[in-house]
Amino acid sequence: MVRKILFLIPMALFLLCATPAMAEDVGVQFGSKWSSIGGYPTTIGLKIVEHPFSFTARGGLYYFDKDTPGNNEDVTWLTLGGTVDYYLRSEDKLKPYVGGDLDLHFYEIDDNETSISLNPHFGVEYWIEERFSVSGEAGLGFGFGEVYDIEERIGTTTSIHATYYF
Repeated sequence: MVRKILFLIPMALFLLCATPAMAEDVGVQFGSKWSSIGGYPTTIGLKIVEHPFSFTARGGLYYFDKDTPGNNEDVTWLTLGGTVDYYLRSEDKLKPYVGGDLDLHFYEIDDNETSISLNPHFGVEYWIEERFSVSGEAGLGFGFGEVYDIEERIGTTTSIHATYYF
């Protein structure tokens, strides 16, 4: 698992250092996603807006100590992913958009497992102030890769985000 993460570090450094200089707006995004096919870790990421598009690179870590009678498995879950969104209207405080997520998940449950999820979605971003926005999304989730002995998964997703722009 560590080798896989180290492989992705150069790409993350490029996104963090090179692309913000070319963007209209750059912000830090904090978010949480829920799915009918399994939860997601809370994430933090870098959001880059170049109207009418926005790009977000994010990561999240989840640890759960399942210390219940008869079951003492701990769950560690790392997610690295990205989002591309297209703003349908960008001149108002309320900005609807469509887009999609591509996430790579690394699980350590009873052994190491890896899966990929694709999540097309629609959402709306509301600018509370000049540098702060909140957004919500709804969409579908398609998961590929073994998690809890299930290979392919389809379900619904919802998420909320708060973004502070520099």
